[in-house]
Amino acid sequence: MADEPQMTQNTVETQEKKSWFPPLRWWQGLAPVVQYSIFAIGGVLTIILAIFIVGFIIAIFGDPVPTSQRVGAIRDILFIIAIFLMVCIVIAATALVLQFARLADTLRGEVRPMLDNTREATETVRGTARFVGKNVTEPIITGAAVLAGVAVFFRELGGIRRAIRKKPAEQGTDTDDTE
Repeated sequence: MADEPQMTQNTVETQEKKSWFPPLRWWQGLAPVVQYSIFAIGGVLTIILAIFIVGFIIAIFGDPVPTSQRVGAIRDILFIIAIFLMVCIVIAATALVLQFARLADTLRGEVRPMLDNTREATETVRGTARFVGKNVTEPIITGAAVLAGVAVFFRELGGIRRAIRKKPAEQGTDTDDTE
């Protein structure tokens, strides 16, 4: 029993730690390519910021003439990095366009046969419905109509027969009542 409060105390402490210090793993649900891209962009931005800070510190505390040459060199480095990033963006955009073209070609190659198969299945179902309607349903309906007509004929025939039988009986009953 002495262990129970200690276990609950540990779980409370663990819960408090979780609530106060959430894990910084929000990127784990992303695709690996996206994760690498985020880290690469962050790295490049960190390098650019570090270069900017170093250049700023040199400009403030350094001699103006050598500092201008150093700032020019840093500027040239930043231009090279910017051009490299633009080349990367163009390559990525080209790859994206090629992938979209490939996707469109795949869809055209796979969707069209599916639509053709669906059209053929629809025509088959339509033909089957016509066949069943003509060769199964019409004869059944015709036979049921003939049987219904025969049943009505015999019912009416039986009704006439009953009416003929009742007439003489009713006449005999009428004569019995008058006497």
